Amino acid sequence: MPDEGGRLAAVAAEAALDADLVLDGILGIGASGPLRSPAREVVDALRELARDQRAPFVVAVDVPSGIDVDTGGVADEHVLHADVTVTFGGVKAGLLVGPAATLAGRIELVDVGIAADLATVEPLVRT
Repeated sequence: MPDEGGRLAAVAAEAALDADLVLDGILGIGASGPLRSPAREVVDALRELARDQRAPFVVAVDVPSGIDVDTGGVADEHVLHADVTVTFGGVKAGLLVGPAATLAGRIELVDVGIAADLATVEPLVRT
């Protein structure tokens, strides 16, 4: 009998086969470190579908879960590659550098009314 993470991963993978879209909002931008179970097993199951070219379109919320928002580093391989990352307020530096630059997919910025405040802040990455 599979553990709780394994059961959840199996259910998620089965649901993903019928889905057109997966929304990655597992972690917020303040989180760091590797994904923990059961999220880790769910991401692995979805990555397996992607390897078989059966995965649905993936949209990440702000940053793909498991990516360091400032450095673009990843704690381990348990990151779900996004087709699109919808980020809010300003583009996070971590989406433009390091491994995250290849994992975030197309980046879409949503204005949330803080552009004037952000204009006074020194950016971490200049493009």
